[in-house]
Amino acid sequence: MDSVSKIDWYRKEANRCAELAKEASPPFLAEIYRKVAVRYVFMAEELLKGPARDDDAIERADRMISRLQPDAGIEGIV
Repeated sequence: MDSVSKIDWYRKEANRCAELAKEASPPFLAEIYRKVAVRYVFMAEELLKGPARDDDAIERADRMISRLQPDAGIEGIV
């Protein structure tokens, strides 16, 4: 799979996970889908940068996810 195909695939998967998060139950499953969607977005961005990337996509996604506010329904779930 070439880079352009991978970028498209990551973006499609990010959208799919975001849609699944909207209707997922229980609430912690929705949070997992949102986090996976964020990771896919960062992975696509990393491929767009090519060899000049400054940081690892997964590390950047982890930092972004850690800043997300948890949903009211899942507070206290680890």
